[in-house]
Amino acid sequence: MLNESGMDCINYSTTSIGWAGQIDIPFGITLEAYGWVYNAQASQVRNLILEIRQGWTIRCDMRGLCDEVPPDDVQSVIASFELFPNPAKDEISLFSGVNTGPIELEIYNVSGEKILDYAMYIHPNSKIDLRGLSSGVQLIHLSYNHFSPTMSFLKQ
Repeated sequence: MLNESGMDCINYSTTSIGWAGQIDIPFGITLEAYGWVYNAQASQVRNLILEIRQGWTIRCDMRGLCDEVPPDDVQSVIASFELFPNPAKDEISLFSGVNTGPIELEIYNVSGEKILDYAMYIHPNSKIDLRGLSSGVQLIHLSYNHFSPTMSFLKQ
């Protein structure tokens, strides 16, 4: 399906991330992608969401370098993370002013118990479902490119 479609590394990476961000994607897809290259931002999403959770098999592609966030800019990316609204009731938005790629996210209660653990791709409509959480102060621990900021919010 992907062979000879003309996509470069950035477009293939963005497409993979887009597929992974969809709610209703088919299970068990097999794709041939001879020689296709995806970046580090697409790597985690591709492997975790597409292959493990959705049972996709993508043959003959490989991780490479394109459109990476330079290490010098990682601190500015982390500083750009915002949670809103805060306090929040049913969901909270996580926003970054730049394209971050996949983020590992963990939510803890104030007792230090891990409540949620998953990976997500940050985009303008990134929302975290809070309906299963108890009211009170919660901590969100993010992992991105070897940096791990923690933010707090109030669940109403």
